[in-house]
Amino acid sequence: MNNLHFSEGGQPISLDDLKQLNDNINEGLALLAKLCGDGILDGCQSGGQINGNGTLAGITEGHVVIGGVIYEVDRTELYFEGIGLPDLPEVYLVPTTEESRTMEFADGSTHPTRSKKKAVVVRERPVNGEYLAYKMVVSNKPVPFIPRNGSGRVEVYPIIRGEEEIGYLKLHYIQGLEHLRACELHVGADNKVIREINSSTHEMYRLKGQYSSSRSITLTNVVDQIQLDRYDIIIVNGSISLRKGGAPVTEFDGKGLNAFGITNPYYSTL
Repeated sequence: MNNLHFSEGGQPISLDDLKQLNDNINEGLALLAKLCGDGILDGCQSGGQINGNGTLAGITEGHVVIGGVIYEVDRTELYFEGIGLPDLPEVYLVPTTEESRTMEFADGSTHPTRSKKKAVVVRERPVNGEYLAYKMVVSNKPVPFIPRNGSGRVEVYPIIRGEEEIGYLKLHYIQGLEHLRACELHVGADNKVIREINSSTHEMYRLKGQYSSSRSITLTNVVDQIQLDRYDIIIVNGSISLRKGGAPVTEFDGKGLNAFGITNPYYSTL
C-alpha cells in the first residue's frame, strides 16, 4: 500500500493526496472482498406475512459482495400476488452506483463529488451484467455469510445421535481458496437432555456420510438458540463434542445450535 507522510511546518495537501487516501481504502476493501467471494456479508434477512391474496415480503438492510465489490442493500419490500409464504421466489441483487453532491467547479462545469455503491433488489433475472441470486425464505434461523462460486459445490453431512438425524453440517467451497470451506452447522432445538456417549472422547453427536470420518473442525463461541450460552464445538474425525468455558460438556439440554465459520475441513477453523 502507498502511504502518505505527514510533517509539521505547513505541509501542502493536494487532490492527489486525497485521491490516494481514498484509493488505499477502496483497494484494501476490494482485496478482502475478493478473498471472501460473492455472497451476503451481513444483514439481508428475509421475511413476510400474508396480505390479501398474496404475500408482502421484505429484505432487511445489509451488505453483499458482488464481483469482489462490497455493496450496501437498503430495506426492501415486495408484494407477490397469489404466492404463499412457503413459496416465495428467488429475487436478484443488482449492483449500482449512486452519484450525489453535484458541485460547480472553478471552470464553471458541474460534477458529482460523491458516490455510493448499492445493490438493488429486482424480480427478474438480469440478462447482462453481474448479480447475486437470493432465495427468499421465512425463517427464524440466522443467515450466514456463504461465499458463492460458479459451481455452487457444497458437502452436506447429516448430524446423528444413535440412528436419529438431528441436524446437518454444510461445507461450501470458496472461489479461489480451494483448501478452505464456509462451514454452516445446525442442530435443532428439541429440549431433550442428552449425555455424552463416550466418556473418553465426550462424544455427543457424530457426522454421517462419505468422508465424514476425515473431517476435523473447531467452531468457537457458538451460541445456543434459546438460553444464549456459549459453547465450543469440537469435531475430530467425525465425532462431535462440546466444551463450555474450556471444560468438556457431559450433559447438554438440547437448546439447539447454529454455527458459521471459515474452516479448513481437515484441521480447524481460522
